Amino acid sequence: MAGQAKSPREKHAKISQVRPPRTGATVPRETPMMIVTRVRLGAYGKRPTDNAILVGALVDRLYRHLRTGLDAFEPQGLFLPSTSHPPQACHMMAARFPRLGSNALSRAACRINRTPSGFSPQNLTLTIRPSSIILRYKPLPTAIPVSRISTTTRSSIPQTSGPPLEIYETPKSGLLSHLPRKAIPYAELIRLDKPTGTVYLFLPCLWSTLLAGTLTDPITPLPTVLGTTLLFATGALIMRGAGCTINDLWDRDLDSHVSRTKFRPIARGAITPFNALAFTSVQLLAGLAVLVQFPVQTIIWGILSLPVVAVYPLMKRVTNYPHFVLGLAFSWGALLGFPTLGLGLDGPVMAVAACLYGSNVAWTVLYDIIYAHQDVKDDVKAGVKSIVVKHEAYTKYLMSALGIAQVGLLAGAGAVGGCGPVFYLVSCGGAAGTLAYMIRKVNLKNVRECWYYFKWCAWSVGFFAVGGGLFGEYMAVRSGLYGEEGLWGLGGRQQRALQKVEDEDGYTVV
Repeated sequence: MAGQAKSPREKHAKISQVRPPRTGATVPRETPMMIVTRVRLGAYGKRPTDNAILVGALVDRLYRHLRTGLDAFEPQGLFLPSTSHPPQACHMMAARFPRLGSNALSRAACRINRTPSGFSPQNLTLTIRPSSIILRYKPLPTAIPVSRISTTTRSSIPQTSGPPLEIYETPKSGLLSHLPRKAIPYAELIRLDKPTGTVYLFLPCLWSTLLAGTLTDPITPLPTVLGTTLLFATGALIMRGAGCTINDLWDRDLDSHVSRTKFRPIARGAITPFNALAFTSVQLLAGLAVLVQFPVQTIIWGILSLPVVAVYPLMKRVTNYPHFVLGLAFSWGALLGFPTLGLGLDGPVMAVAACLYGSNVAWTVLYDIIYAHQDVKDDVKAGVKSIVVKHEAYTKYLMSALGIAQVGLLAGAGAVGGCGPVFYLVSCGGAAGTLAYMIRKVNLKNVRECWYYFKWCAWSVGFFAVGGGLFGEYMAVRSGLYGEEGLWGLGGRQQRALQKVEDEDGYTVV
């Protein structure tokens, strides 16, 4: 009968015949794809969708063009807002596109419960049904060029306002671009392309090795110091990767709400939690293979750090001060250099190690505050706890106090260990100067500056100032610059009263 309303089945049958235009084609205003509708979720729901903008014909198109299926497609990279019934939408997508994986779909469709800022739903709408999902364009005043969309390029779907839809991009430059496609998510998981975290984990080991090398009698040979440093660097690379994997496993539901972390491999579904656990086991075994190269006392102290590493991600949910737990974990290497070079962790050596460890904890909290400022807005929305969220207006004062604590405890380690002028001038003075400059200059409301100074702090403060001063101190002692009396009353043989003695088992103690 003319004018009779069509049934939902007939409507769906007609819509399902619509196909996306070819690459470079122009969509005229009367094209059926440009009809904007709101539909029900079929058998899965009873209310119309709210801002129903899921993947639609975009998914169909990608599915046809990718020979390997949708294993590289990142659903929540499209900023998927929720529907009135996000779990049902998730189940429908999982049934039609099983290669996406139910975990990724669950996080993509169920965890994001608001339309993202900057995305205009005025251009697009989506019909979701148990059998298919259709994306349509809204009529615009002029014809619209439509570009081909792929998983490796940003979407160029026209919008009246806001940035384009974000899609995960396979790296096209840098180290990751040279890796096999299937290896890229695992390289991203261990932050292979972001070595700053590895440097931060390695520096406490470097400091303790150089400081311990000056305290032994006779002084530890340079080849031994260099070999120990190389072993620590290898262990730092492996264990930092394991720590990142554990962190991402804990935070996989939170990461999808933070713009900087939404494309992490576990959060976007490129790596399943089970595969991440298996990968963690492999990393821990590799770390154990490095650890067994050290003396027994070092192995024991190294194993004691694992519980701290494991619980750190949980602290973001229960306390506003998780940075201190991170400091305890990342600074552990400040204890390991002493037993590695034959100094037992007791008596004066323990006092030196404790001061060095405390200095490193303060420094870790300081640079992690800078790092946390990158995500403060998203952390507030996602309910992540941190010092920055709790005390955002006072973080520079906190950083200043932490800088004073770091330099003071570092000087305390040198005083107990009888260090000379090189240590105080370069390590302590250099750290104080670079920290003061950084705290004054960094704009904590600028994400780019936060990331820049986070990296800058590792090299300027940790490597060149403190590390350079400790290496200079080691070379000064090794060359006999201080002699018996020391230089300016500092660093002499009498001041460095820690001697290397062997016990009955051949292990060196103080």
